Amino acid sequence: MKNKEKIIKLIKFFAVYFGLIVLYYIFISFENNPLLEFYINSTSYLSGLILNIFDSSINTNNQIIAGKTFNIILSFGCEGSEPLAVFAAGIFAYPSDIKSKIIGLTIGLPLLYVLNIFRIILLYVIGTTYHQLFDIFHTTLFPIIFILFALFFWIIWIQRFTSKK
Repeated sequence: MKNKEKIIKLIKFFAVYFGLIVLYYIFISFENNPLLEFYINSTSYLSGLILNIFDSSINTNNQIIAGKTFNIILSFGCEGSEPLAVFAAGIFAYPSDIKSKIIGLTIGLPLLYVLNIFRIILLYVIGTTYHQLFDIFHTTLFPIIFILFALFFWIIWIQRFTSKK
């Protein structure tokens, strides 16, 4: 493949990738977005349900996970949809066949969602037991780690499920 063709493919990849990321941010910026509210509320509910196995005092109400001594309020930026969007945009932008894309999305998105639930549970545990560490995990460490997982899953998908052209 000539350098010009490689550059064109690279430009196309980044155009599709960043275009999808921009569409994601436009989509989530609408106030009273029912899909975003459903995502946040269901994520809160599932996280609270699992936490309730270990602490029966946990209650969830929409985006709030409330315990005896600590509460988490899931809102945009804290609910974990951005790494899923990064992963999905990477899948859609990468030049591969539709079957590979479907495989990537049906395996990767649920895995990332489960990882997100685990992240929220860990944040709750950190908030209740090591409250002084909560902010660093919430605002810095976990967001970086979660994005790295999304990129790692995307790289694995490229290696295992796309053609080697």
